[in-house]
Amino acid sequence: MKKIIVAIFILVFTGSAQGENRRSDAEQIIPTIRVIGVDGVAKKPASIQDLLDQGQLPKIVGKAAKGKALDLSNLGLTSVEGIQNVPGIEEVWTLNLENNDITTLPKNAFETLGNLRMFFLGNNNISEVEIGAFAGLFQLSYVDMAGNPDAEKLLKNKEFQFLKDAQSVDINWKEDEPTAEPKKRSRLKRWFGRGGNNS
Repeated sequence: MKKIIVAIFILVFTGSAQGENRRSDAEQIIPTIRVIGVDGVAKKPASIQDLLDQGQLPKIVGKAAKGKALDLSNLGLTSVEGIQNVPGIEEVWTLNLENNDITTLPKNAFETLGNLRMFFLGNNNISEVEIGAFAGLFQLSYVDMAGNPDAEKLLKNKEFQFLKDAQSVDINWKEDEPTAEPKKRSRLKRWFGRGGNNS
């Protein structure tokens, strides 16, 4: 009789322990599923916020005295959502978003980038620039839009007209003249290697 009682106790204890282990394993797995998706495949970042959430955001480089830079080129981004949430973004002088699939520049998207001087947006699919998209960019001196399919059409956009006329911003539109501002392009290459991530 004692042997039976002991056997039952061991069975119940073991089952309980295994249950706790399974629960513990599940608790460890659940956060991972939220990050990579229920199908077990890593979610491809579509926005800057996705990069932040997945811990894949490239580091800001450079020193404050000479201007810091952030390279977000060649990442397959379709949206600039989350740019304002990047730690230290207010210190960035150069932002490289070249060679992505961005289609829209939303209103107030870059308002926290008050020190931004050079903005590289070439080789995207930008077709819409909302009024106020460049609000707060009072230090901006150069924008590269070369390689966007509607670049010449966008030149007539009020936002770009304001940058060009009111702030004397130099805007490059021509794909065949990517070095229209050689000093600025060379600085981009010096910071980011051969012009950007994985290029």
